[in-house]
Amino acid sequence: PEGAREYIAEDIVDHAAPPGQGAGLAGLIETFRMFLDAFPDAHIDIEDLLADGDKIVARIVLRGTHQG
Repeated sequence: PEGAREYIAEDIVDHAAPPGQGAGLAGLIETFRMFLDAFPDAHIDIEDLLADGDKIVARIVLRGTHQG
């Protein structure tokens, strides 16, 4: 998750954030950590990646085993 700092702005607005996620990149990284704890074998395939100016949308397929 810390590698996200190289690619994602500190003031990111996550429009698909789960309830309780903190603001900005720090909140997103915490959600990534929680997710990877629950799905340690997670594998994500990016099916589509669209960008327009400063907006990005990704359609992904995620596979993994829920471990908690």
